[in-house]
Parts: sequence; C-alpha cells; structure tokens
Amino acid sequence: MTPSFIDLSHHNWDGRRRLDFGKAKNSGIAGVVYKATEGATYVDPFLARTRQAVKAAGLLWGVYHFATAAPAAAQAANFLAQAEPDDQTFVALDFEHNDPHPTNTTTPAIARDLLQRFEIALGRKPKLYTGAFMFTCFGSRPQPDLAAYRPWWAAYTTQAPRVHPTWDSYWAWQYSDGAAGAGVKDVPGIGPCDCDYFPGSAAELAAAWA
Repeated sequence: MTPSFIDLSHHNWDGRRRLDFGKAKNSGIAGVVYKATEGATYVDPFLARTRQAVKAAGLLWGVYHFATAAPAAAQAANFLAQAEPDDQTFVALDFEHNDPHPTNTTTPAIARDLLQRFEIALGRKPKLYTGAFMFTCFGSRPQPDLAAYRPWWAAYTTQAPRVHPTWDSYWAWQYSDGAAGAGVKDVPGIGPCDCDYFPGSAAELAAAWA
C-alpha cells in the first residue's frame, strides 16, 4: 500500500533536517494534513512554516484539531484563529483517547459540539479522524448524528479495517504511524510518518479534499 496523503506535526521536525515537500510530491503524495492546535491553548510551533512550505510545493493543504476535555467554545476559537482554514483547506477533528494525558481526553459531547462549531464557521462539514475510540465510547451502536461526517479512520493493520457501524466504510484510512502497519511508511523528503490511503484517484481526492 502507498500513501495518498500524509499527516504531520511538530514531531516530524526533528531539528536535524529540513522537510522537503517537493520530494514528497514527486513521490506521489497529493496532500499534507497538519496538526494545528490542541485543546484551548496549544498551537503547533511549526504550523505557519509547514503551511508555507506545503503550499509552495503545490500540495493540497489540510489542518486538524486534537480535541481535549476543555470547553468546546474555547477549543474551536483556538483552532479557527490559528489554523485560518479557507475554502480549499482540509479540516478534521481528531477524536481519540489522549494517551499521554488520559484525564484530559475529550468526550462525545465535546466532540459533537466542536464538529458543529467547525461546520458553522466553515460552511461545510469537517472530516472526523477517529478509530477504536468510537467502539470505546459507543460500543457497536451506530451514531446517526456522526454518520454525515466523513470518517478518516486510524488502524495500523494489514487488512482493510473494520470501521464503526456508524459508517459503511472509511473515507480515508491512516494505515501506518510510520512504524506500525503495512505498506510504505517512509516518504521521500519527509521520512517515517503517518501515512494515509484514499480509495480513489488523485483527482477524486482533490475534489473531496475540502
């Protein structure tokens, strides 16, 4: 499996080298999604630098917000002010367990509130990045109010993942974190990173990106 797009954060800027998004594009990568914010106050220190470099390379640009237990209004304000998404920007909410800080894990109610706030601000629905946390929160019960948000599903498996019954299938599949999972994990110009597969052509991905 080869990645259609990649997602990054400050962890990928290791201080020893510069990321080369031109090389990534030449390898077949169509876009980059970057962690812009987390919670009510955190802003990724490499956000502006990455945005400039990705756009200069002619790649599709996207941003996501890592949800925490902070009030949704403050989280939404942080994301929208810092990410500055336009109508061509991929936008996603990261709804998962907060492994480093479990007591700061978001809740379904906060996630729903954030999705609605993003949708109102953007005039379109954001993507929903999630995975096994859906089963943790809801068991196998479909969630009709989340079904309209396209699932960007995380599962580092060798087989096509089992998504939550809320959806029939994934919109995109994060199949590797740069170490676990099958397929290509080391992207030219970037190195090992989160790799994502879109089940369609590059033109279809571009059309569905924002």
